[in-house]
Amino acid sequence: MIKRGDVTTISKTDHDFYRIHWLKVVANIIAEDPRPNLLDEWDKERIWRIFKLSEHYFKSVDRYEPLFEKSLRDLDGFKQGEFDSSRVEAIIEIYQQQIEKITQDIIQFCKESINRLNVETLNFESTDLTDPIILSYLRSDFVNKVPVFAEAGESRNNQHEITIFGVSRTNLNRLEGKLGKFLRYATIDEAIEHARRIAEIKGVYRFKKRVMDLDALIDEMLIVKEQNIVNPVKAKQSTDELVDEAVSGYEILSNPVYLLDENGFRNAVRNKIKRKLHR
Repeated sequence: MIKRGDVTTISKTDHDFYRIHWLKVVANIIAEDPRPNLLDEWDKERIWRIFKLSEHYFKSVDRYEPLFEKSLRDLDGFKQGEFDSSRVEAIIEIYQQQIEKITQDIIQFCKESINRLNVETLNFESTDLTDPIILSYLRSDFVNKVPVFAEAGESRNNQHEITIFGVSRTNLNRLEGKLGKFLRYATIDEAIEHARRIAEIKGVYRFKKRVMDLDALIDEMLIVKEQNIVNPVKAKQSTDELVDEAVSGYEILSNPVYLLDENGFRNAVRNKIKRKLHR
């Protein structure tokens, strides 16, 4: 029989450690699919399942937005009327073909990557259990799909634990790349809807980096994250130059009014920049 491995406590304190173990969970869930690797024509259910796993993973490790922005960039310059044209339909069709190919590759890769002789138990007790993704895994039938352990009397019903098969770090890094490629195409519908709404307001969609609020915008523009200091190049630019860069390059998700009131956006950004740079 298979011996049970050590219990690993999962926490977001070590970002890379958290990322790797979440990928192990994703790999195991995909590998558990009993059906053939090839899709039956357009198997929407299986594709949707991998989409949600990918979306949940990349959001959990704060890497979702850069992938979504790649889809948005593809729509830069689209005018209002073009979103109802055959051009958009062709993009969706091409993307769907890519999604189908990548899905088959991901399923095959996960089935080949898990090591059924290496059992790991992940404990999420130290993780925020208000996270709906973690809760959905802990409460699902998946946690009961564990091998028979040699040790007697072990509890298999710990509500904080998931028992999975091991996956090498090399394969996990490769899987992350495949999931990212998948999500880059799978978010096109959401990207089209987002860009369409802006084009209906502005007449044309122009790609801008999406940030949650003004504070996030200022940090993104002005701060060198590794050193937590103001970018010396930006510090030498005039306030007007920085305001122009912010307004033309960023979109504030928490305040859609700025889409309608550019002057208000400019004034708010100007005040934030002055306070940050003490001008």
